[in-house]
Amino acid sequence: MLRRAGGQFPDAVADAIGHWSRHWLSPPAPIALEPPVLKSIRRALREYTEARDALVMHNLRLVHSIAGRYRGRGVGYLDLVQEGTLGLIRAAEKFEYAKGYRFSTYCFNWITQAVRRYVGDTGSLIRLPTHVQDQVNKVYRERAIEQAKTGMEPDAAQLAKKLGMDKQKTKEILEVRNLAISLDAPRYDDDDGTLIDTLTTEQYGDTTGNAEQDSLHRFLGEAVDQLEANEQAVVVARWGLHDGPPLSRSEIADRLGVSREWVRQLERSALKKLKGQDGVQEAFMDYQQVSSA
Repeated sequence: MLRRAGGQFPDAVADAIGHWSRHWLSPPAPIALEPPVLKSIRRALREYTEARDALVMHNLRLVHSIAGRYRGRGVGYLDLVQEGTLGLIRAAEKFEYAKGYRFSTYCFNWITQAVRRYVGDTGSLIRLPTHVQDQVNKVYRERAIEQAKTGMEPDAAQLAKKLGMDKQKTKEILEVRNLAISLDAPRYDDDDGTLIDTLTTEQYGDTTGNAEQDSLHRFLGEAVDQLEANEQAVVVARWGLHDGPPLSRSEIADRLGVSREWVRQLERSALKKLKGQDGVQEAFMDYQQVSSA
């Protein structure tokens, strides 16, 4: 760079780079198509796109029909239609009419393959190989047919005899199917809600509410620890703060062996001290706002 600016500096590295740069090839000039050639290419692309879109639009009913066969396998119907449409587009791009096949016959395999592959990849929590998934579907399909005929669920030996398979292999296939389902799966095909929204148990509460309750209990415990020993005993027993049932003044008096009036005075004194501590009023106001919300 300094040499280009007009300076004279002896440098072996710069000499080597300068010598090497003389052998660099200049980039080729962009190819400029003649207007008639460019126009013909654009016309051919437009005709190709229109023909492909026409094939796709006229066979969308076949996509819906094939996607409907794979309902109930852990995948939404609209997702199946989407994957089937992608397979249809791929078939339209690769179709060769000169071979004499009907397009509906040709695209059937592409649509089915796309839908089956998507179901195998996302239909269960544990992905199975395609050939294993086909065997599982075959066995369970035969079991459903036999159950519809006889009204009883066939065992592995009966299924193996019907399918011409080994009994042990049939038993393994029956055990390999994953019957679990994710709580994030949609409830219905056209619903945005998930299965976790349908849970009505109260065993697991709201995480935010649990955190707020734990924080409030910890704050109150620190505030109670600042009281005298007798006042702490009365407050803890009166409101059941240590996982115990709340007691009346009479029950506390009997437990401590003192009068009810003495318990009442200790309770009043403890509440007055708690009210005067910093932050207790703010914590109470926050608790009221959360409870009302």
